[in-house]
Amino acid sequence: MSVPRDLWKRIRRYPNVVGYSGSLQPRIRGGVVVTDEKCIRVYVKKKLPAIQLKPAHRIPSEIDGIPVDVVEVGEIRALSSPPDRTKKYRPLVGGISIGHYLTTAGTLGWFAEDSEDGEIVMVSNNHVFADENKGKKGDPILQPGPYDGGVYPVDLAGRLKRFVKINFDEYNCPYRNTLYKLMKPFVSTENTVDVAIASLTQPQGEYKILEVGAPVDKLYDVQVGMSVIKSGRTTGLTQGTVVDTQYNGEVGYSRGTAFFVDQILVQGTGFSKGGDSGSL
Repeated sequence: MSVPRDLWKRIRRYPNVVGYSGSLQPRIRGGVVVTDEKCIRVYVKKKLPAIQLKPAHRIPSEIDGIPVDVVEVGEIRALSSPPDRTKKYRPLVGGISIGHYLTTAGTLGWFAEDSEDGEIVMVSNNHVFADENKGKKGDPILQPGPYDGGVYPVDLAGRLKRFVKINFDEYNCPYRNTLYKLMKPFVSTENTVDVAIASLTQPQGEYKILEVGAPVDKLYDVQVGMSVIKSGRTTGLTQGTVVDTQYNGEVGYSRGTAFFVDQILVQGTGFSKGGDSGSL
């Protein structure tokens, strides 16, 4: 049995809707057909609990007296060759290979206005721009990063401006760790951010993130269950789900282990890998 021909006009206004089945289908629950009941099947990017949706955004449980089954399928896109994020980009964009001249490669996250002097700067992680606290102001930042062939001065994109120091809880070097244990009672070992900024050494055009565009100028309260995306050097554009907004735990670095508090924890198959550090 076919579904109403005007169905698309009636459902496309609902958030996350991407399509529907042209004929009545059995209900699906948890990826398994659980009943012989025939339904109008509506496909959505992300299936959200009704309590998280405004009444006007909830897909009806019935249409023309026929039950509706909402099925999550994610975002359906035409597949093409992804952009090479390890090549040289001028002007710069977020989501591409970059790094301190003595590191490997991470990701250029975004651009920001330095509140101290109004300068537009690049933003990434401390361990991408400042080599885990070892960097010095003025150090070259290369795009692409050294691991991807970036060399100084040909690929100079900026210079390290400043960073928030990472407070290590433990060092991998046994000698440094022994000394640090004596100092530990007198220093802070908590962290809230892994961030550094770098001055641009060349004019910059429009500001955007590869495969994303420019972020909208709007703030959202992050919530558990929220769907998020990131654009990174290694895995490209990927999607994940927020599973915790107050994660407190250890993060491993090449120099040792650091303890972070009040972090947003994102879970997703293949969401990120080495080289994606710094992704917004």
